[in-house]
Amino acid sequence: MARRYPLTPAKSPESIVVPSNGFDGQNSRPAHRSDIDGLRAVAILAVVAYHVFPRQAPGGFVGVDVFFVISGFLISTIIFKSLKNGNFSFTEFYARRVRRIFPALILVLAASLLLGWNTLLASEFINVGKHIAGSASLSKIFYFGRKRGISILHQN
Repeated sequence: MARRYPLTPAKSPESIVVPSNGFDGQNSRPAHRSDIDGLRAVAILAVVAYHVFPRQAPGGFVGVDVFFVISGFLISTIIFKSLKNGNFSFTEFYARRVRRIFPALILVLAASLLLGWNTLLASEFINVGKHIAGSASLSKIFYFGRKRGISILHQN
């Protein structure tokens, strides 16, 4: 049976309602939830279907939005539980994110570099190298934002 989480507005850490059975008891990380894994699978399949069959699944990109909502829910749950326990730390929060995300990022960038080295012409490889450097430095966010006319640094 699926767990139901109450939707209550939280104004302070004391007012945050977090079910006790939603966490592993050791720390503020949520316990594994197979229902969320199922939603992730549907979101991924929608995106893959969009890329493989763009005419048959034109709205498949919505899977990315679903994935963002799931991530936001999980991250918010972690933050709210930590706040309620009085042990929230931005440093530790971001350190956990880096430990989780960066190994995969490094693997993908290294594989892209190796694949590019073996398959691309020199001019193409230089371009891939620039994209990899931008991804590694996280500056691609600002590059694509400027290219699309979005300024997150200088709001008018």
